[in-house]
Amino acid sequence: MEEIIRIPESRIGLIIGEGGKVKAELQKSFGAKLTINEDGTVEITGKEGLNIYKMKKAVEGIARGLSLDIVLNLCDDDYDLEIIHLEEILGKNKNILNRYKSRLIGSDGRIKKILEKKTGTDIAIHGKTVAILGKFEDIADAKSAIEMILQGNDFNSVFATLDNRMR
Repeated sequence: MEEIIRIPESRIGLIIGEGGKVKAELQKSFGAKLTINEDGTVEITGKEGLNIYKMKKAVEGIARGLSLDIVLNLCDDDYDLEIIHLEEILGKNKNILNRYKSRLIGSDGRIKKILEKKTGTDIAIHGKTVAILGKFEDIADAKSAIEMILQGNDFNSVFATLDNRMR
């Protein structure tokens, strides 16, 4: 079985890692083979479809800014990665995209850290995307909170909603 994905050329080095360490760890952990081409094409091959799927998600997570340690959680069947494409929600206006990305991050990353802590997820904001890695139910909570922020809701009401869900 084979899966082919594209990642930005600027992110290839992150997938390979120093001395090929990241690539080797991904291959060992997910039991599939990675072939990374200079044009950003990544080929994932293996015998198990689930392993290929999980490695694809791991590569996408690293390309979006998550660390190797975090994406290795995808080895656990309870974990997944969801990517929110901001342009689909906010449109293509760069000023609007940057303003809402800044809202999601907060000063010194405060809002992002609170979202991660309250939902038990890891969040990476890169380019025009938000990547959320965590357990399925936690991803749903994080995605809902992010959508509320993107709709302009007050942070306190977003956090109160999360607190109520966690009870």
